[in-house]
Amino acid sequence: MCLCDALVVRIEPQHHWLGVYQGEPEDPTSLQCLDRVALSELSNATCWLYPTHNGTFLSWERGLGLSLQPGLIVDCPDELNQEPYDRNSISVLWSLLDYNSSLICVGLTYTGQRLDWPPRSRRFEAMATWGRFRVDCQADTSLLVEDCITVIGSTCNQKIRQ
Repeated sequence: MCLCDALVVRIEPQHHWLGVYQGEPEDPTSLQCLDRVALSELSNATCWLYPTHNGTFLSWERGLGLSLQPGLIVDCPDELNQEPYDRNSISVLWSLLDYNSSLICVGLTYTGQRLDWPPRSRRFEAMATWGRFRVDCQADTSLLVEDCITVIGSTCNQKIRQ
């Protein structure tokens, strides 16, 4: 059995703004504000979060409060650093997990490059939902959720250590 363990951030774009800053070449700690924009005003892009091969998987989900450091473009190509900032190149990234019925905002991209905000601190909720599902691309129903359980408090901590 494989374990799906990914941090999928659920952002509510209608409640957030993005500030875009550039560090001064002589003093990177000195930042110049290039733009401020409501996430709800940005363009949208989609992606799928789905296992890439057949098998039985164990997944878990729990709430997490995050405090984040300033974000940056992951593996930013050198040529992108030379181009001027363009608000139209920012997209809000939405995903439809195959077992959910609605889109989930999972992040932002700039010119198709993922933006990442390293965690500063984390606060986990004391409740987690565990699920076991099977993927079979040849079956009529390619995804089958076989079992699901929600655990609370100390039971949650014991379950996670297993």
